[in-house]
Amino acid sequence: MDINNEQLCDRCLEKLCNRRVHHQHILSKRASKLHTKLQHIEHVTDVLVQNVINLSLSLNEVDLKYTDQHFRVLVKFQNEINSLKKQSEELKNETEMFAKPKQINEETAFINQSFRINKIVYSCNETYKGALYGYPLYKVGFVRNTCLRVSLKDAVTLFLIFPSFKSNDSWKAVFSIFKTIKIITNKNNFVSSFKLKSDRLFHYHLSKNDRLGFLLNKVIRNVTTPYILFAQYLYHFDNSFDIERLIHVHESSGSGIVSGSRKTRKNEWDRGCYQTVLKLYTLEYKVGYFSSEKECLICTFTESPFLTSVQLFQSLEFDNNLSYGVFKDFFVNLNTKKLKLLVCPDVMFYNDQDEEEDFQLANFAKKWDIKKIISLRKKVLWFGCRQGFNYTTKSKCIIKRGMAVPPCCIANLVDAIKLLLLMFKTNGIKYLVQEGSVLGLVKFNGILPWERDFDISFLSEQFEKVTKMRSTLKKKGYQLIIDKVPYLQNSSTLNGGVIHIRANGWSIQLYGQQTLPGNETIINALNESIIVPENPGLYSRNRYGKELYKHVEHWMTLKHKSSWENYAIKNFSTCEIPNHHACLDQFQADGDIIFKN
Repeated sequence: MDINNEQLCDRCLEKLCNRRVHHQHILSKRASKLHTKLQHIEHVTDVLVQNVINLSLSLNEVDLKYTDQHFRVLVKFQNEINSLKKQSEELKNETEMFAKPKQINEETAFINQSFRINKIVYSCNETYKGALYGYPLYKVGFVRNTCLRVSLKDAVTLFLIFPSFKSNDSWKAVFSIFKTIKIITNKNNFVSSFKLKSDRLFHYHLSKNDRLGFLLNKVIRNVTTPYILFAQYLYHFDNSFDIERLIHVHESSGSGIVSGSRKTRKNEWDRGCYQTVLKLYTLEYKVGYFSSEKECLICTFTESPFLTSVQLFQSLEFDNNLSYGVFKDFFVNLNTKKLKLLVCPDVMFYNDQDEEEDFQLANFAKKWDIKKIISLRKKVLWFGCRQGFNYTTKSKCIIKRGMAVPPCCIANLVDAIKLLLLMFKTNGIKYLVQEGSVLGLVKFNGILPWERDFDISFLSEQFEKVTKMRSTLKKKGYQLIIDKVPYLQNSSTLNGGVIHIRANGWSIQLYGQQTLPGNETIINALNESIIVPENPGLYSRNRYGKELYKHVEHWMTLKHKSSWENYAIKNFSTCEIPNHHACLDQFQADGDIIFKN
């Protein structure tokens, strides 16, 4: 009898399904017996653990040998449990693999799934062996198994950036792990000093005219491995570097970048996980983490070496135009694309680096419109319009609707205020901060983030004393302008008089008054003791009315006729540059903490 191809295919499929059902039945029986045995062993172990704990609490030093015997038995049971768990997991996987397909399409899905698994470069499952496995130094604790791998040497290229190895031992460790090593250094004789000759070593010299970002990208285009490990400023390397762990985390978590902790030359350990906050023209680096997975911390910045896939890197790359701040820029870019960085503190690198100077980061700051950086060491770096630095632009502050005032502008205003208050004190001039400047001190203990000026009142009878400060202010780059002179009130007392100080694009308004309150109150702000009305909270409430602690932009920004219009409650204006980190409309128009850094 003739059998066509379709009938033959049906018979083959039927036999295949019957074989799988039979195989599945056998495996299920084996798995059931194994599971029962596993439960029994775990129960016995739990009892033994409790006995050991009780003995540890009650036995004296003479009986400790007896306790050690229990620990040895416990370790034996723990090892057996781990072995049984491994067998159980393998049986479970094998059982699922031979499950009877409901449709022919499931057969195709199974093949596709197998293809995806084979594409994994270096994926190793891990088994935790228990708290006693690595006792007492705990250099081991997890065991890798069921690895679907290519050779590690074919998986990763090491990229050494400005290494400072002091001996050949580190180089030997590098060559034992990596097939391809690429080096960027600014020392011509760096490699030759170690007398290293290898076709696996590629050396690139960074000259004065080269941009580090451009050179890094150029070198990486020739990388043939699926992964690359960027190791900047390493001073030591040994075989304890767990590159496999980084790859496993990368493949199993879907994170873009994986890194580790670091140990400095001073033997100081740092887990390497930091968070960056870019808002209101300020980039701040903070130590800490909000969440974790796979015994790794979710971070947004690290100074440690890091591993990533070449494919992902090519979609990001370093900035070709940067020589400094290259890695800072890379991680800011990473965060804007919502890609994840995982730092695994159990993988430790020996790296140390000096903090980049503010003038070196000027181009990086300009790219992201950053005016202020607060470093991990809490050092403040200024950029943009900040006065007093030879690398800043010294440009006039431009205040845009719906956007905060750049912190460099605020700092310039504070400089002028502090100088003015010092001169008032030196010359015996009585003053009182007033209007919206009091509101800023009450609400923010400083300057309103959308401020346009600063208001101070003084005694009209001291008008001449104030004007005599003109020459001193001029030497500091400020300009004193008389708007109105005082007038005699009731033919005997001076009143009024208006002066304004031009300071780096700011206007400090000085208003003469016939009298000032005798009871002074001081607010400690701006690193100064600032004199304000006796009850500044009451002053502000009566001046600005209902819900004054909610926010409204400056009346000039909103193009009101004067500051005397009612304190209207509304949301912040639509930002002139949508999605900019200085947009006010990304915040609720209330509270002060969110605006602080």
